[in-house]
Amino acid sequence: LHDGSTIRLETISAEHDPGDAMAALTALHNAETGGKHVTGLLYFDASKPSLAEDLALVDEPLVDVPNEVLRPDKASLDALNAEFLS
Repeated sequence: LHDGSTIRLETISAEHDPGDAMAALTALHNAETGGKHVTGLLYFDASKPSLAEDLALVDEPLVDVPNEVLRPDKASLDALNAEFLS
């Protein structure tokens, strides 16, 4: 590091199961007690949606979506704004 100290990074073992939450906690605990920093995929819950799925993102990049789709018409925008004003 910039001050002359060192940090040792150690990847998680190949036997580690990223689907096991307790194994992830155990790896973190063992690293903490051993004075190490583990790197790698510690935990992954495959039953949870991805960020893109959770945010309901479209496959088409926004730059390619036409303005007619992105921009509401005046009547829709006025109705939406009226909801916030009341």
